[in-house]
Amino acid sequence: MQIIETAKAINQTHFSADIHLKGESIPFMNYDLVHFFNLGRPADILPYLPQIRVPIVVSSIFVKYDKSRFQYLIEYAKTIGRWINGSDSYPGWLYIQMRHKKAVQLIIDRAKYLITTTPKEAKRLKENWEMEKTPRTISLGLNALYLEKFSQQERAGAIVVGRLENLKNQKAAILASNDLQLPLKVIGNSAKNQASYGEECKKLAGESVSFLPFMETKELILEYRKAELLILPSQFETFGLVALEAWSQGCKLVLSKNIESSDFFKEKAVFFDPNDKEDLIKAIETAQNSTSIPPSKSDLESLSWSTIVNELERIYEAC
Repeated sequence: MQIIETAKAINQTHFSADIHLKGESIPFMNYDLVHFFNLGRPADILPYLPQIRVPIVVSSIFVKYDKSRFQYLIEYAKTIGRWINGSDSYPGWLYIQMRHKKAVQLIIDRAKYLITTTPKEAKRLKENWEMEKTPRTISLGLNALYLEKFSQQERAGAIVVGRLENLKNQKAAILASNDLQLPLKVIGNSAKNQASYGEECKKLAGESVSFLPFMETKELILEYRKAELLILPSQFETFGLVALEAWSQGCKLVLSKNIESSDFFKEKAVFFDPNDKEDLIKAIETAQNSTSIPPSKSDLESLSWSTIVNELERIYEAC
């Protein structure tokens, strides 16, 4: 969604942007700049670097999954493992030779600018990698459909939105909803390499919990407008775009303390420890008893992609 909305907003400026996916043959000679996304998957970027003679910008989306001294070896093994089990494509000889840590460092060294979505993400990048440049922080924005007026209706229950995977921690919301008999909709498909986690979630779910597949924006907006609460139980989130989307549509927010945009949401949400079911239950009850203050029109306009992309324009021009 970040890539799609960024390209769409850029195409409303004097720049034009195309989206290319990993594995495609890309005519880099047709472009003045290349913008990559996700430092956590350097094997997706590395094979293209020898072909590129123009400036590179990288949106890091940097998640530190493991804090042990073996973290980079673990990421390397996961990448190779996905290739071997057929859930991902061949990572390329350069990645196999360099391994994970050196591959990420090479991309950082080649980038003219690094972009993060929160100051905490920028700080984490600087703590973990060698860099002379200071990352630029640009928050995520709202699709134009989220800015449209809508009629308020009676709201009930909660929703969780995102891929079913351990990091998103949907199990926490399911277990809390079971105890409270709270109607809960879990929206999203299982991650390709974590199908067993999705099945586990469904086995744990009580009668008040239902599962819905990935939804396009128009469908998802309708779900936000029907729900009283959005629960974001992630073990880790950089910005947490679904929280912004749900808030724009009038949902009360129950957010994990591990969301890195907590400063933005501190007056708008109730926070909880994602590893403590009782804390989540308490947060849900607190949110239910609170008064919702909807965002103003100016709040939403300041968070639209068309506004957010102005900073990105300046970065592109500086390249």
